[in-house]
Amino acid sequence: MKAKELKNYPDIMKAAMCSLLNNTGLLNIVIVILFNKTNLFDSEALLNCLEILNSCLQYLCNHKLSMPTSLDQQFFLKGIRMILLQCEHAFSVSKCLWLIYNNYVLFPLDIRKDITDLLFENVATKFFMHWSFNIRMIFHHILLYRIQHLHKSNKNLNEEDLIQKYQQQVKPKKQHSFFDQKNSSKAIISDVIYMKFFRFIQQIEEGKQLSANHQLNQMIEESHYHKQMKTKLIKRRIQDKKKGSSDQNSSSDAQSYRIIDEDEQDAAIPLFTGTSNQLKPQIKLPEKKVALVLSLRN
Repeated sequence: MKAKELKNYPDIMKAAMCSLLNNTGLLNIVIVILFNKTNLFDSEALLNCLEILNSCLQYLCNHKLSMPTSLDQQFFLKGIRMILLQCEHAFSVSKCLWLIYNNYVLFPLDIRKDITDLLFENVATKFFMHWSFNIRMIFHHILLYRIQHLHKSNKNLNEEDLIQKYQQQVKPKKQHSFFDQKNSSKAIISDVIYMKFFRFIQQIEEGKQLSANHQLNQMIEESHYHKQMKTKLIKRRIQDKKKGSSDQNSSSDAQSYRIIDEDEQDAAIPLFTGTSNQLKPQIKLPEKKVALVLSLRN
């Protein structure tokens, strides 16, 4: 495993690796080797690493094997955190979220809590509205089918009380047996996870309400502005109409003329008067006979 590149692992080698996990203590060694051989900014190697890791975890799930207690949870969570927070390759981030979704049931409750803390405190809003369809939809599925479905509680959750109870459960108590403490601690952790999910959903609903109120206020402002412009236009037209009627009365005796063609009779044809804007009939002068006296001189 250490000698070969991740992309050069044959299928037979991957199957042999999974079969070795019947000894679940080897899972920690596999995770350390995979993460140490993977460059965060090499997308191909990162995708191969997540694919192999998912195959190993699914082998445990299919054979009803639990996660080993010797697992270095901090190292595993550090690798998940680096991928989700520092990686800029959308497909690699979606592959990591897919790994969480696919194996969430297999994870112990304390790992679930650490993963949900990472999601809700750092990347929840970013992934909920991410530009990548894959990241957005996988994260929605994690919220709905993993966190909400597995940790749903009908209790009236109080954040301060839950935190106090959780801190008390972390401290071991001598008067209670180990199994009683463990079962009580699981219930408290599950309630804490659901409380964080419920708080995030409330923030989303508040954001939707603020957006709806903003759009409503914007529509009201636009409607008010349109009414103002319409009123202003009507007033302007009324003023123009009054001004036009006053100009028409002041120039009632004024007339306009046009230039006639050469073949038309030489007569003035008024185009406009104060009373009418029609062509007036031409005035014909009476015909007079002019007698020409021709004097013939000898």
